Amino acid sequence: YLMRALILLMFVASILKLSAASFSPFLYFQF
Repeated sequence: YLMRALILLMFVASILKLSAASFSPFLYFQF
């Protein structure tokens, strides 16, 4: 269960990085 939650968290983080990079490079560098 813990591994699944960790993978899901990494997946959400990568999506946030991609969405932030698409409209603001400054937000991308803060991650």
